[in-house]
Parts: sequence; structure tokens; C-alpha cells
Amino acid sequence: MIRDSFWTDTYIEKLTPDEKLLFIYLLTNPLCNVAGVYEIRAKRIGFETGYDVEVVETILKRFERDKKILRFEDWIVVVNHIKNQSLNPSIIQGCERIFNELPQDMSQAVTGWVQAGLLNLTLLNLTLPNPTLRKKAARGGGGKNNVSTLDTDCIQASSSTDDGFVEFWTNYPRKIGKGAAEKSWGKLKPPLEIVISAIHEQKKTNQWSRENGQFIPHPATWLNQKRWEDEVETFSNDLIL
Repeated sequence: MIRDSFWTDTYIEKLTPDEKLLFIYLLTNPLCNVAGVYEIRAKRIGFETGYDVEVVETILKRFERDKKILRFEDWIVVVNHIKNQSLNPSIIQGCERIFNELPQDMSQAVTGWVQAGLLNLTLLNLTLPNPTLRKKAARGGGGKNNVSTLDTDCIQASSSTDDGFVEFWTNYPRKIGKGAAEKSWGKLKPPLEIVISAIHEQKKTNQWSRENGQFIPHPATWLNQKRWEDEVETFSNDLIL
């Protein structure tokens, strides 16, 4: 399901027709899942879209440069896919299962992306392995593989050194009264994952989306009223492809 706002996204508007089609394919192909992480060969993409493999690779490289996708061997990660899901508990659990079942090499690649700030998985409760980065030297002349290892402890993708306020503030769309909001956060200590999920859902509501968000509550007010517990109805005209 793709929202009609897809077509007015400033990034999408700048793409060529071929790039738009391929971007839609990445979101809707049979292998795509709720996490936006899947293994697919460029040859299959070309076969199902009608493009030559060289054209597919050229377009995918553009998406990589623009940080819209990440690639490891035949694996693709659609960077903002999770953020655009309706993050109820079942969706979150499904995403966690997908990441937990990744092959070791791919899981290590995900860890590297998280640590580099290229992929945000803070909504998920994951323990990711240490990434081992191997750089293979050119073969021949008796040369040996050159191995570079990043020695770090396993990271908890959903944890941080603070109490979660930084993550809340990053995701909350109205940046006003930070001191009051931080005080309310420290007093209430709300469940971070539920709060972030609620924010993403409420961003889709009429109240939060109209007139440039001027009706979005101040963050401290939102916290004090425990608005993450609201039952939300979203209003959008979705296109099913």
C-alpha cells in the first residue's frame, strides 16, 4: 500500500519515470516485507520490471548515494520503510523477527549501518552482533587478504545512554518547550517504544497534518496528558498497487 503523498514527496518528484517505477518496485515486489529488508538479485528486478540489469544497477546506485537504500551483496534495505509502517505491536514483532533471522554476514552489515547512523532501528528490541569488516586485497602475486576488524561490544539497538528523552525529542514533530518536556519525561518515565509508535501514528491524523502542524500539542502537554494512550483514527487516501 502506497499513500498518495508518495507522488508529492520532494525526492520522488525529482526522479525520472524509470527511477520512480523502480522505487515503487522496491516497495511493492513480492519479496518486500514489513521491515523493508530482503534478498533479491538485480537480474530478477530487471526481469520483473523489463529493464536491463545495467539500468537496474545504475538506478540502485543512485538510491544508495541518496541514502534511500542500503545494499549488501544481494540484500536490500529500504531505509525509511519501518518508519512509514503503522507501528502496532504485531508489526514491531514482525520486524524484530526478520532482523533476528538474518544471516550472520547481513546482520553484521546491519550493525555497521546502525553504528554509522545510516539506519535507525531504535523502535526495535534487537541485540546486534559485532560487525567484522573484511577488505579483500587483489589476488595474485602471493598477496593475502587484508582483514580489518571493528572491535566493539554487542549493541542494543533500542537502548541509549539516556532515559529515552533524546529519542522522543528527535521524533516529536513540534520542537518547542524542550526544558518543560524533558522535565515531564523524567517525571512520567513513559514507555519509549509505545510513545514513538504513537507519535508516528498521530503524525498521520488530520489534527497533526493540517495547517503546517500548528494544532500539534506542545510536547510537555502531550506527555502530561499521556496522549500516547489515545485511540487514533487516521484519515488518508491510500493507493493500493
